Amino acid sequence: MKFIPVAKPKISNKDISSVIKVLKSGWITNGPVSRSFEKLVAEKLNIKNVISVNSCTSGIIASIAAKGFQPGDEVITPANTFISTIHSLHNLKLKIKL
Repeated sequence: MKFIPVAKPKISNKDISSVIKVLKSGWITNGPVSRSFEKLVAEKLNIKNVISVNSCTSGIIASIAAKGFQPGDEVITPANTFISTIHSLHNLKLKIKL
């Protein structure tokens, strides 16, 4: 079977050097680079609170928590969404409406 790449990432030498620098710093999460990124995004979007997360799933969960949803609350989502959307809603015991 022939492999057909859908999207090949473009990773520069600068990207690789930046990742190595972070790894060597010992700050894998919530370190100075993360805080700098969050500050930059907050300034760019002119908003007060920004958190960076490791995945869309974590972002969905953080957003739901920030909005104050409780187990049993109804959430409307498109049926043609990625599984992490439904999975997050299900794990938080929300009532899912497609």
